[in-house]
Amino acid sequence: MCSALAAEAPTNALPPLDTVLHGIVQRAEADARIQQEFLARYAFVHTVTRQEHTPKGKLKKRKTETVSHDPTAKNAIPPPSPPPNGSSSRPDRSHARPEAAANEEPLDRPYEREDVVVTDGLMRRFEFTLLGRETWEALPLLKLDFRPAVPTLHAKGVLERLINSMAGTLWVDERDYTVVRISLRLIDKVNVGVGGLLGSVSAFQCEFERFRTPDQLWYTRRVDWRAEYREFLVQKIVEQQETRTEVRRVSETAP
Repeated sequence: MCSALAAEAPTNALPPLDTVLHGIVQRAEADARIQQEFLARYAFVHTVTRQEHTPKGKLKKRKTETVSHDPTAKNAIPPPSPPPNGSSSRPDRSHARPEAAANEEPLDRPYEREDVVVTDGLMRRFEFTLLGRETWEALPLLKLDFRPAVPTLHAKGVLERLINSMAGTLWVDERDYTVVRISLRLIDKVNVGVGGLLGSVSAFQCEFERFRTPDQLWYTRRVDWRAEYREFLVQKIVEQQETRTEVRRVSETAP
């Protein structure tokens, strides 16, 4: 009887790591649909501030762009329909480019979250450790650390070489395995061109967080990143802060 009661009692054991990683990939496949639903139902203010500094840290250039999104506005442009495979539909974010073209991408190309498609292949580029649970803004999250896999997987182009040199921590909603927060950093210098002839990235840090609406739609609330890199002989330090604020539901579209 004691054994039976013990078997039925709830446990606080962490889920298997493979289950969590598989759940992250499965949930990521729905991200494009969720994003389109959020854009169709919610108004918000999207602000992006980009700053460029000299190698000594002096502010050289600063630009802020603010866009108000309202799907009910008269001149609102409807968001594009998500592709059937759940990946990004943006034509300038294709991953089907030849390797030579990918290697020639400029270091200051405006990479976005949509560039990094979460697949089983991407997850295999890292070694994950499930550390435990944390509560953040009343959300039960699983905390995982990640480092580049050993041996490092082959990389095509600058972006994949950067991914292969990233480490950090991510927090996942324990109920649906949505990635809610990420903190990552570059742990190895990445050269562009033979011996860094075209440039190099010496430092990169990024903080990313998402939030869930009352009708269970996740959206990106904040992204902050900082990069130190060289293009040919020019050293650059760039920072960017991106936020979505004043989020409110304006459409009665059924969930």
